[in-house]
Amino acid sequence: MHVNLLSTLALFLLLATGIQADVTMMLFQDNYCQIPVPGSGWTMVKWWTCDENVSTGWSSAMITQNNGYYRGILTFYTRNNCAVGQPAKVFSTGNFGCLNDFGFVANAVGLTYFDED
Repeated sequence: MHVNLLSTLALFLLLATGIQADVTMMLFQDNYCQIPVPGSGWTMVKWWTCDENVSTGWSSAMITQNNGYYRGILTFYTRNNCAVGQPAKVFSTGNFGCLNDFGFVANAVGLTYFDED
């Protein structure tokens, strides 16, 4: 209880002071992080947001830069939004390997915080 309260307070203070986190990723057409999606092939998602601006779906992704907290969650979604109730796949922002095996073509990604304690 106290850990969660302290984590929530710390998160609030980070947000209130304007400290933000974001993750930059390369997006790939295949399941093995080898064939980039058309266009720039990358996207950036900010903390507590949903990135739905990629025009092409992707089957795998790789974090290339993490400008913030390494205990965050990236959630990939099938539809072009981050709404609950749809198939989704979750990864830690500390994972710099190939994020794959979604089981679907992703069209949106959200970045949130979690406390593993």
